[in-house]
Amino acid sequence: MKKKSIAVGITLLFIATLILPTTAQNITKLSESTSRGNWWYVGGSGPGNYSRIQDAIDNATDGDIIYVFDDSSPYIEHLQIDKSLVLVGEEKHSTIIEFYDSMIIHIMASKVTVSNFTLQHSSKTSISVYAEDDTLITDIVIADNIINDTR
Repeated sequence: MKKKSIAVGITLLFIATLILPTTAQNITKLSESTSRGNWWYVGGSGPGNYSRIQDAIDNATDGDIIYVFDDSSPYIEHLQIDKSLVLVGEEKHSTIIEFYDSMIIHIMASKVTVSNFTLQHSSKTSISVYAEDDTLITDIVIADNIINDTR
């Protein structure tokens, strides 16, 4: 009986030594892929969350991610993005940015991603991109904008 218990214990120990390194390796890969930049939050109720999107952009550095909650929508702002970052809204139909006197988002840097927003009530184009490459704009709703062609 004692020999069986020792044999089972050694077998379980052997199996555990095979499984644990594989699990640890996956955890390391996951943390590396999610730690490319700092996360900044706009709206919502968390401590340190910004109330304006542009304030978060101004304090971010290249590679950072800015997450915008829809709680404080609509955000009435003109955004100027001059660094490589990710700007993502909570949900594209309820995370709204509007600005009546100008374009809403002006991108002047490469490697910018903007997604999950509704852009509305602009008197010019909602979004302009003056970047060389790798700018991704996805899941954007453009509504109630006035476009004047003066050519």
